[in-house]
Amino acid sequence: MPSNISPVFVAATTASLLLFSPAALAVEPGFAAEANRLCRASIDARDPFLFRTAQEEAVAILARQMSERQPPDPATAQRLITLLAAVNRDIGALVDGLEALAPASDEEAEALGLYLDYAEAEMAERLVRIGFLGDLEHWQWPNIHDLGVDVPDNDTYLAALDRLGFRDRDCQHALSSPGNPPEQAEFIAAVAPICAAIVDRRLGNGFEAWRELGVQAVLAAFQDEAFDPAAVPALRAMARDWVMAESELARIDAALAPDAGIWLQALADMRERAELLDRRAAIIAGNDANPPAEAFRVRANLPEFETLGLGETSCMALLRHF
Repeated sequence: MPSNISPVFVAATTASLLLFSPAALAVEPGFAAEANRLCRASIDARDPFLFRTAQEEAVAILARQMSERQPPDPATAQRLITLLAAVNRDIGALVDGLEALAPASDEEAEALGLYLDYAEAEMAERLVRIGFLGDLEHWQWPNIHDLGVDVPDNDTYLAALDRLGFRDRDCQHALSSPGNPPEQAEFIAAVAPICAAIVDRRLGNGFEAWRELGVQAVLAAFQDEAFDPAAVPALRAMARDWVMAESELARIDAALAPDAGIWLQALADMRERAELLDRRAAIIAGNDANPPAEAFRVRANLPEFETLGLGETSCMALLRHF
């Protein structure tokens, strides 16, 4: 094994490998799957014009308040009241759907409560804004921090996302997403549920445990230590899952993608990942006294899902597995 690797390189390698390793994804895949399906359906059904216009007009009123301290005209105020109320109805329907789900544990139920508290706080902020817009005679439009709404701590909210299996998935974005851009909607609607199904499968099939063994194998290679034989079946299992994932996503017509070349490259990245994992398994199984360092180097090329308009889908969670 390579023994002349600097400690700095090993530390950097470790950090890169663990960067996307979720420590708290011991969640029941059934609950996460149901919740993220609801969130995906909510995002897919939204009118992007409505959500974006509500945000833009609220910002415009804030800018005018800061420069002129004058209320909007009644027609503008009424239009924004209508927009904010429509956004609240949309988010409220999602909250109702999530509240109807049955978390698998008390800890999960507590985390869902924190997520819903965050959603309720955002709706409360819009309600306060609606109240201001309805009283132009006593005009005020304070900073978001001065609205008197108790918003959950951001770190607590992020921890709840992890516990629920929402991180980098549909439900992380469902409270803020304006919806799918019309020109990408067909592609997103085709790809998003496949990515979600892949992530749900991995929550239940032991993928994270396999990945941890894969991480340890890479560290062993660069620290001149013996490989754990358990890494062989783990690496092969991950390779099979990547082959399956690429096959599932390859059914999407590349012509639907905003950039067919980038989409085809994303699929190629998955095939390359599977081949690399199989190669590592073969090296370890062969008890090679001097395994090639190149086979264990961290690969930085990740599928450009965000460029493809998939930044608010479960495809982003797959990047943790590269």
